[in-house]
Amino acid sequence: MRIVDSTKALKALIAELQDAPYLALDTEFLRDQTFWPKLCLVQVAAPGGIAAIIDPLAANMDLAPFYKLMASEKIVKVLHA
Repeated sequence: MRIVDSTKALKALIAELQDAPYLALDTEFLRDQTFWPKLCLVQVAAPGGIAAIIDPLAANMDLAPFYKLMASEKIVKVLHA
């Protein structure tokens, strides 16, 4: 499984995912000792064997490309709670 720990790697992943008909997503949050949950991990998979884990806590990680992908109405998102 690919580990995405830089904005450059995230942009490359988004380029592969942008035409997927659907994405399967799972997230992990830190909720201890905080009033607000902190996003710690995003797991994403798409048809064709594309799978990755995204480290939102990596130094200088900009999640804006990922958020833009999530806003796309062309892609169905299947989320695990």
